[in-house]
Amino acid sequence: MKEKYCLLSVDANRLASATSPVEALDIALTLLEERTTEWSLMQKLKANPANYRDWLDGRDRWRKQEGDSLKPPGQISAELRTAAVSTLREVARGKARMPGDMAWELADAIEALSAGQDECFLLPENLDKRKQAGRHPFRVDLRRAAMDYLLLVSRGDISDPKPMHTITLNYGVTRQTVYNWKKQSSKIENPESDPAVAIIFMRSAGRQWKKQRKHRKQKDQ
Repeated sequence: MKEKYCLLSVDANRLASATSPVEALDIALTLLEERTTEWSLMQKLKANPANYRDWLDGRDRWRKQEGDSLKPPGQISAELRTAAVSTLREVARGKARMPGDMAWELADAIEALSAGQDECFLLPENLDKRKQAGRHPFRVDLRRAAMDYLLLVSRGDISDPKPMHTITLNYGVTRQTVYNWKKQSSKIENPESDPAVAIIFMRSAGRQWKKQRKHRKQKDQ
């Protein structure tokens, strides 16, 4: 509340400094634009505070450090991607709305990629040109569904006397492959806690894994 009174006082002083009606109108229009911009920003921050603040911070540092460069430095690019992905996930869950400026820059970056250009924040500096299939985020998520299932079984939330066998059947892989996944997977953050949902996700992921495997084999032929 004190900040509002302070702003009103400053605005009043700026208007009082006008030496003519024309100058007063010009100051009033400027103040209206400033306050409208501030209100719009506050509404965006309320809609998605953490991710949008991270986005704004990264974008501001990009402009200050690189000026008109079309591609920000590696660390800033990574922060922008993280903020954009987190926002999109929240939008998909119906928990947030994507601010217009973030959506616009994301669209610009996608258009740049579509035009065959690599100067955008979406591409990391250490992009693996070999495109290792197993590291694709989609396939990582498919494997994670299997790891979530095994975790819930180990906790006693899902009753399955042979969980490894269940995974091998659903994914069409060997037991050794599943053991390798367990070794490679780091500590799972925010695992699926609903047993019924975890079972559905695992079975669906298994079907997708088989389809992906079949597609890769056909592509290699």
